[in-house]
Amino acid sequence: MRSLAVLWLCVLSTADSPAAVPVSTDSPSPNWMEVHEKAVAAIKNRQFETAAELFRASQPLARNEVQRGLSANDLGVTLHQLIRDSEAKVQLEAAFAIWQASPHEQARMSQTAEALAAVNRTLGDYAGAEKVLRTALATPAADIENHALLTNELGDILREVGRSAEAHRLFEKTLAQPGTSPRRQVDALVGMADLDRDAHSWDASFEGWNKALTIVREQHWVSLEAAAVRGLGMTYLDRGELARAEPLLRRALALFESQPVPGHQIASTLSCLAQLYHAEKKFSLAEEVLQRAIRIAEQTLGAEHPQVAVLLEMLGDAEASQKHLTQATEHFERARVIMANRFGAKSPMAAAVSASLALAEQRADHNAEAAAHFEQALAVLNTAGPEAQSMRDAVMKGYLDTCKALHRKVTPAVSSFSR
Repeated sequence: MRSLAVLWLCVLSTADSPAAVPVSTDSPSPNWMEVHEKAVAAIKNRQFETAAELFRASQPLARNEVQRGLSANDLGVTLHQLIRDSEAKVQLEAAFAIWQASPHEQARMSQTAEALAAVNRTLGDYAGAEKVLRTALATPAADIENHALLTNELGDILREVGRSAEAHRLFEKTLAQPGTSPRRQVDALVGMADLDRDAHSWDASFEGWNKALTIVREQHWVSLEAAAVRGLGMTYLDRGELARAEPLLRRALALFESQPVPGHQIASTLSCLAQLYHAEKKFSLAEEVLQRAIRIAEQTLGAEHPQVAVLLEMLGDAEASQKHLTQATEHFERARVIMANRFGAKSPMAAAVSASLALAEQRADHNAEAAAHFEQALAVLNTAGPEAQSMRDAVMKGYLDTCKALHRKVTPAVSSFSR
């Protein structure tokens, strides 16, 4: 459950953006400065198309590396706002290369690294996001704030790809660092609470969410409060306390909808409500909110994003629970194709979708089809690392149950990994 991240232009310098860096005042090129400042004004008025045109127009006017880096970074951030992430990535990579080659630009490099990692993440390139963050962290940090920012972002990336132990250590490192700001503390607390929830360490998770809520309410950070309330609700849901989860998840959705937040945050909260409805066996309500979540995610992230695939997988499960297996299979297959295109046909992410389809077929007593999809998933998971062990165990259990129902032996090649 990712916390909210705001990508700042390198030229901004405000009290609530400690990582922002002011424009150089020693520029020999007033023409560049004039165009660039007009672009910044357009951003403040949320005129992103105009801002993008102006930032692009400023690029040939740049007279030094700082100006080139600022133009590229700020154009990249603006293109990200316009959901043009492939273009944004090119600009941010150019800015990052400039800061790497320039002495005394650690602060700007940290900002660009955060923005580039966010864009890579949106594009589904988690390996690319990890690489840029590790590169930035290998450079001596400009200050504690920048280092904490990058450490938390890396922890969040690792959490999403299942490297929980390493992610937990990174969040702990942020919290142990003297002088860490409340904002960075919240990010680390949210990351750790989410990891503890996944590990069913309920007391630690509740403690983390409540610590985060105390800070964000003191600071009047409404969007971050929404994220923490959502996480607290999901922890109650995972622990089976549905009556306590529902008002929290509804409150989180209302808070998000009251703020100018990225659409994927609303889509994510709707998916949490769908999980609640599914647990309550209100499958038609789950289907309804998931369809809304998918529309929002497609608009904000793109139709081929892995998060869209996750929502499609959930929708397939809701359809299958209503005995609509044909529609469910279509959703699962679309999700599998998205994951295969992004991570590879033999990736654990694609295998997980095949396993979900197998479980739906198993519940519908389509055991032959289920066995085939379980075998497809296990063939991939057999070669995955230790981080896939829990998924392997769950899929193997389903496969063994299916083989028992079919009165047939387990395929030797599939069973060999468990020895």
